[in-house]
Amino acid sequence: MGSEATRDLAQTSDFEEIVIADLDLQRGEALASELGGGRIRAIVANADDEVALTEKLRGFDVVANCTTYHFGLNVIRAAIAAQVNYLRRHSCDEVQGFLFSRPLAPEECTDLLASQSAAQRAKSA
Repeated sequence: MGSEATRDLAQTSDFEEIVIADLDLQRGEALASELGGGRIRAIVANADDEVALTEKLRGFDVVANCTTYHFGLNVIRAAIAAQVNYLRRHSCDEVQGFLFSRPLAPEECTDLLASQSAAQRAKSA
């Protein structure tokens, strides 16, 4: 799914840069090359290591998470911690809806996601 999302971005977006983050650098580089290189490059990223992933995501405007369900909340927490700023950069200061909870401060959101992730891991064990 990630490679198809990347293909779509490469063909239809006007992003200055598309970065493929994968644990397997050779696979990411092969996809970047297949898509023409240029504005597309690959980096190593481990979705299981939230601290390192947070550092990798710093400075990016958008994160398209194409990891398996197991890593989904790790990537969301890392993107929040890295302050991925797409909404702020595009002057969006309002969001509609309460999908997860009432509006929260960033640190409260991180705590909520962490507690939900811990509960899911406990169910899986």
